[in-house]
Amino acid sequence: MRGGSPESSGPEQLSLLEHPGGPGRSNRTARRDERARKREERLARTARRQHRLDRARRRVERPSRTPRRLIPTIHLPKPRLSRYDLYLSRRATVILSAVLVVGVGVWGLFAFRLGPTRVGPRSGPAIGTTNATLALSLVDGASVYQAVVAEPVGRPSVAIALPSQVEVDVPGGGPVVAGDAGASGPLLVEVTQAAFGRRMQHYVVMDTSRLSALVDRLGGIQVQVEAAFWWNGRVYGPGLVRLSGTAVASYLEAGSQDDRTARWEDVLAGMLAGPAQVSRWRGDLGQTDDAVAAAAVLAAAHNATVLEVPTAPAADGGLGVDARKFAAQLRTNFGAAGGSLLRVIVLNGNGIPGIGAKIAALLAPAGYRVVASQNNTKFNVPETQVIASSSNLLRRTAQVQSLIGVGKVYVGPQPTGIADITIVVGKDFQLG
Repeated sequence: MRGGSPESSGPEQLSLLEHPGGPGRSNRTARRDERARKREERLARTARRQHRLDRARRRVERPSRTPRRLIPTIHLPKPRLSRYDLYLSRRATVILSAVLVVGVGVWGLFAFRLGPTRVGPRSGPAIGTTNATLALSLVDGASVYQAVVAEPVGRPSVAIALPSQVEVDVPGGGPVVAGDAGASGPLLVEVTQAAFGRRMQHYVVMDTSRLSALVDRLGGIQVQVEAAFWWNGRVYGPGLVRLSGTAVASYLEAGSQDDRTARWEDVLAGMLAGPAQVSRWRGDLGQTDDAVAAAAVLAAAHNATVLEVPTAPAADGGLGVDARKFAAQLRTNFGAAGGSLLRVIVLNGNGIPGIGAKIAALLAPAGYRVVASQNNTKFNVPETQVIASSSNLLRRTAQVQSLIGVGKVYVGPQPTGIADITIVVGKDFQLG
């Protein structure tokens, strides 16, 4: 047929019949199919990769199939020892044990005597129960070290070092350098009572040999060595170390004028931190009024706090006690230890110089303090008069008369009103 008959349309017309939605729909379908195909390929690749990883993991975790080589066990017969062999074995064990014990003992002795040993912290000071006091002095040639040890009731025990160069006002004798009185017990008591204003119930004056023996009885002491020192071929310190008796003496001797008191305080702290058993403190302490009582005071002052008397320049250019600071220190640390002193005035009625100092030394150990010593209005008093300010003091006044060895006891008003007892020294009292 001619014209636009269907038979003459050709292939183009057939394509339109196959895709009724037109060319745009055909392209969209093709792209969608392509995307679906690529997604399936990606999933397949991921699955294959995961499969390979799982297979490799199983291969690693699978135990080795290599058979283990078995080692045959050989059972040896247990040896049978003869009775003689058993005897030798036991004897060797005993000898070895003895050697070990002796070796440990020798090592400990060597370390104690020759080598400094670091030590741990100390416990707190013991609380006082008796109000006891002790004046302590160490005389090392020209060097003198002094301290007062006290155990005030209800308070920590305390030891207060008195620098030897401090001047103390002693009535009848003028200012006295504390160290000059350290070699005599009664003079030591007099000076420390004048400085502290408290009674010193006991005293000990020792030299370095007795100090060394005491330290060794205590088993050595722990000393906070401030500066290194050389002794017996070794260097000790600085720091907290254990020292034997001779090492302690060497530590004190190695000090200079500036640090002498500080080293004495180190040694005091070490000794008082030693054993609290009174039996370890007993022995030859040196010059003392009562060795048993002195040992008891030292043992009871276990781990006492160690202080130093506050000082200030004196009017004459020397070194004196800082009265205000020292009074505060005593209120805080000393309490009622020692008790108060009975005040005594000495009037020289026989004209002999030095009467006041002599009587002060006689009375000091019994708890009396001479607060003033001066001349009487007359020097021809035949007999010494010991006058109590009130009848309540008659017993103590009789004790004073007994201590000086002469005179008679009276009761009468004190002309000055500053003393409990007045002594008018007559010609019956001699200095001999």
